[in-house]
Amino acid sequence: MNRLSLNDARIITPDEDIPRGGVLVEGGAIAALGPGLAPPPGAETVDLAGLTLVPGYIDLHVHGGGGFSLTTHGQEEIEKYAAWAAGSGVTSFLAAVCAAGLEEGLEFVRVAALAAGTKPGGAACLGVNLEGPFINPGRRGALPASWAIPPDSRTLDGIVQSSGGWLKLMTVAPEMPGADRLIRGAVARGVVVSVGHTDADYDTALRAFESGAT
Repeated sequence: MNRLSLNDARIITPDEDIPRGGVLVEGGAIAALGPGLAPPPGAETVDLAGLTLVPGYIDLHVHGGGGFSLTTHGQEEIEKYAAWAAGSGVTSFLAAVCAAGLEEGLEFVRVAALAAGTKPGGAACLGVNLEGPFINPGRRGALPASWAIPPDSRTLDGIVQSSGGWLKLMTVAPEMPGADRLIRGAVARGVVVSVGHTDADYDTALRAFESGAT
């Protein structure tokens, strides 16, 4: 089994801040970490003195960066973004998609699905975060006015189909007519539904949470 020993770094974990410690990686997974951890015999060693070692970032809502857009007609642009993002400590991300209209949105979803998965040399695209289109037009923010449409289960079916199973997260305004049914349908397909771009009051939001939204 391949062993990699990362030594003498400041290590930040969810529970600890270790001023000087080591991390042992075996078979691509963290096997041990802590202060004074000695490299085992035969391990490849990397000296990280003066550096800070932290868990990789998982970016759940990003539209692009480094000159690359994730709302694109070409999957190679998403792959170039993934390579750029890895240099900033991002290990994986959801491609956040919005569009000028449903037809364009379906195309962007298909392209993001093609780019999804783990590829050498970059952050992993974990799937699609669909920001809309079932949002309140009055709370669309920077989203195009033509992107906001009423909740519709058949439209959701088309989006899920276009994603090839890679639709992981979507934003819904629960006060829109038909939203409760759509939320239940999305959750039943394994999609996390986020309440957003919304004018919902307390009772409406509570009903959405009871339907499975977060």
